[in-house]
Amino acid sequence: MTTESLSYRVQRRLSYSVTAALDRLFGEYIDGHYPEWRTETALRYFPIAKDLEGQAISELKMLDVGSGASGIKPYLQVEPQLLVGLDSDFSKDSDRFLIRDLVISQGERLPFADHAFEIVICLDVLEHVQLENRIALIKEVLRVASKTVYIGFPTGKGARRQDVRLDRAFVARYGARHYFLVEHLSHALPSKRDLEAALLQSSITPKQIKRYSNQNLLMREWLMLWAFVSNSHFTSYFGRRLSLLFFPLLSRINLGRCYRQIFKIEL
Repeated sequence: MTTESLSYRVQRRLSYSVTAALDRLFGEYIDGHYPEWRTETALRYFPIAKDLEGQAISELKMLDVGSGASGIKPYLQVEPQLLVGLDSDFSKDSDRFLIRDLVISQGERLPFADHAFEIVICLDVLEHVQLENRIALIKEVLRVASKTVYIGFPTGKGARRQDVRLDRAFVARYGARHYFLVEHLSHALPSKRDLEAALLQSSITPKQIKRYSNQNLLMREWLMLWAFVSNSHFTSYFGRRLSLLFFPLLSRINLGRCYRQIFKIEL
């Protein structure tokens, strides 16, 4: 055995020992306060969940477009029968299935009646949709909503450059590309113009539109490099789990140049 491989094994064992000790100290608190949470996903959904907490949502039907297995469910106290999750494919999702009512469908034509849901969420979906289908998807999201629509997406040159760097880091770490970054980089990222075009074509005049900047670019890149592509057990553990201890702080870092814009559209 070489000195280098021995040193690596010692470092690896030490890393596992440290993370095990940290989990004994903080694991119960994390599981109690942030059950089923993933830090980056939670930061994405948190502004919406926080906004909805201030409303009387106990009787409001919600649709989460592009939800995957869990969507907004870990981050918002909502009755299971009131939340529908929709995605084109649930087989790639590694999360535990928390949404009870799941629908498989392409977004260009949602299988619901007009105004079927009071609340519709469409978060980080448009960048996975071909350019010619984006406006159609937004129009469908608006069609099936009766009260409020939340649409969020990465946008701008900074977000694009970050996706390129993460794609390279993932290939260097795993020797292959991740499907979601491939889809991000296959097309231009969405912009506010896509939303404006869909509103114009749908002849909808919103009562109000609010815009939220979400996830400072530097903070998100640090988090993704640690949690998503790290080759260190300790940094991966910190990015995926221990970082939840700092979630109240991380959730406020939406200043400066941000990765994502979230639009709240009141109908």
